[in-house]
Amino acid sequence: LWALETASSDLPQGRFGIRADFRKFIYVGQPVSLKIASDRRGEPVLELTSEHGLVAKIRIRGAKDVPVEVPARPDLAVPARPQVPSFEDMRSSHGRLLPATIDGLADAFPRLGERLSVPSVVALAQVSALVGTICPGLHSILAALDLDFGLAVHDPAGVRFQTDLADERYRLVRMAVAGPGMAGTVEAFVRPEPVGAISFAEAARLVRPDQFANRRALIVGGSRGLGASSAKLLAAGGASVIVTYASGASEAAEICREIGGNCNAMPLDVTKPLAGQLATIAELPTHVYYFASPRIFLQKKPEFERSVFDRFLRFYVDAFAELCAWLTDRASTPVSVLYPSSIAVMERPAGLTEYAMAKAAGEILCADLMQLHANLVIQAPRLPRVLTDQTATVMIVESSSPESVLLPLLRG
Repeated sequence: LWALETASSDLPQGRFGIRADFRKFIYVGQPVSLKIASDRRGEPVLELTSEHGLVAKIRIRGAKDVPVEVPARPDLAVPARPQVPSFEDMRSSHGRLLPATIDGLADAFPRLGERLSVPSVVALAQVSALVGTICPGLHSILAALDLDFGLAVHDPAGVRFQTDLADERYRLVRMAVAGPGMAGTVEAFVRPEPVGAISFAEAARLVRPDQFANRRALIVGGSRGLGASSAKLLAAGGASVIVTYASGASEAAEICREIGGNCNAMPLDVTKPLAGQLATIAELPTHVYYFASPRIFLQKKPEFERSVFDRFLRFYVDAFAELCAWLTDRASTPVSVLYPSSIAVMERPAGLTEYAMAKAAGEILCADLMQLHANLVIQAPRLPRVLTDQTATVMIVESSSPESVLLPLLRG
């Protein structure tokens, strides 16, 4: 809407169309710039870029003959909570999304409202609500719009829609839409649902009740992902566990509630000095499991970015070194430490240069710490891709289950 408002003087008179492709996410507060250019046919092309490159491209084109056969029933209001339909439900999704009152919309986009009509601007805005709350709903990513404007008013009271494609293989949904002076298609991807850790009951079926007895386990980064699964497996095997969290206090509390008496949670932010934060631990752990990690898959340029590398270094090298120094100063008997490295060190997938470099540095650190300190026994296995929130993608990629990877390491 902002791009079209800015380029309103470049929009053709009469009927015209747009094709908008959204390449990357734009985060709240992230600066975005707009470039208005022309293609080979002289038609306007709007390019939106952020610090990470092109995020969206909007092509202004001539009008199509748009046959619109979209049912007007049932009438639907924007739901209070986004829906989570199945692919079967999405295939038959249709109806009319009733118009909403969007305060300030006409004032925010006055030239676009004059060019298209305010009801058309409202309908365009409501396409996002349609995708985000009804189909695909909660787990959606708006991918593209292909719309014609300046049509005779098709329906002055809302946005009609009907799914014409729901491909589970590619997790792609396409809908025909029609509203006041507007008609065309919208495409969206169905993103994976959040990946939860295994349940404590499931963990108890995988290990013997005494398999990890007498272990005092400190799990750094234990509120989600591999850390959460490790906490449940260890506790199910008789270990007492401390789960640390940086921002997931509620998740850590829920893990402790599920496990019961053998689990405690404590805050630990590895981006800050660790010694003072660790001072609350009354009894030195016998085993440490280091799962602290920032987001791995980032929007970034293909080139090496020093700031990204520095952040990975803080998590995988600096903070880990501080933790080991705290342990060696206090341990009178060997402490077992698990430092998960990654197969990315060897395979180096595109876009993970800084991550792979930091993990490789962490492996070297582990080897040298083992030589320097007899009271540290460190494992640094290169883990395969494991299904977690970090690795879940729209396209299905082969990933190992957390328990299949973790159990041999925890038993070792």
